[in-house]
Amino acid sequence: MSTTSGKLAAYLRYARDFLADTRHLPLEARGAYGDLLDHQWLQGSVPEDPATLGRLWGCPSAHAARVWALIADKFPPAEDGRRRNRRLERERAAA
Repeated sequence: MSTTSGKLAAYLRYARDFLADTRHLPLEARGAYGDLLDHQWLQGSVPEDPATLGRLWGCPSAHAARVWALIADKFPPAEDGRRRNRRLERERAAA
């Protein structure tokens, strides 16, 4: 995989697994989940603050808080307190 500034620029995204894990979510939450996976890949973790999420997603913080409530469990806190998707971190380690 190519890199940008020493970081991997891409990751494997398994469409079947993503759809199976998100089929129950509203379309907006699925999009937000995918967006946060990309953010985590590039930044190392995801924010959980509604104001920060709102800026990231381009929506009011109250709306971001409602969407975050639907997907927060997919980004549990790690030992350092930062939120990360465990599967994505396994993919990072394998890459």
